[in-house]
Amino acid sequence: MIPRWLTGFWHQQHSTRSLYQGSVAYCILLVNIRLDIVYNNSMLILDSDALIKLNRAGALHRVAQVYDCVIPVAVYKESVEDALEVYPDAAEIRDIINNRIEVVKAEPFQGIAAPSAFGPGEIEILMLVTPRTIMPITGDEATVVTDDVRFLRYLAAFGVNFMVPSSVIVTMRQQNLLSHEETISILESLRPIISANEYLTAIRVLKQGE
Repeated sequence: MIPRWLTGFWHQQHSTRSLYQGSVAYCILLVNIRLDIVYNNSMLILDSDALIKLNRAGALHRVAQVYDCVIPVAVYKESVEDALEVYPDAAEIRDIINNRIEVVKAEPFQGIAAPSAFGPGEIEILMLVTPRTIMPITGDEATVVTDDVRFLRYLAAFGVNFMVPSSVIVTMRQQNLLSHEETISILESLRPIISANEYLTAIRVLKQGE
């Protein structure tokens, strides 16, 4: 359910889509508008970027406590197995995944080539959210969490639900899963590792909803 005060953003998305389609400006606009849309009762599929940023902000364990979260095997490999000897926070991410996040096997694309523009993690996420596969997870039932602008553009083009990390935090506040103080603290921790535009939009939406 989309709160009444957000419906203007929803209409703006559809009225401006043709103007910005295929451009960087369109992608930025769509990320900002989607930041204002609350997806309820949705499974979250996180990519490596989202795992790392939410964990560095001290929020990954909270997100995994309140939402059904999954990652494909390739994302686990990217964010944990390949990172353990390089990044100290990989062990913490591993522990959260082992306790709270389901690692699922993605089935190969049927009859089409995997997009060459993305790494293994993004490709396996696409296998989970596109109806071309035999996995029982579709874009209507899942929301992809990522902060990769190129990947966001691709998801938008195929009508897949998505959120950026800061929008997950704002959503948790809107659902009274975080206090105002906790939300501000997490957003401030995210601030150095997300775009200024994304941070400012999150703060604006947070203030509108309080």
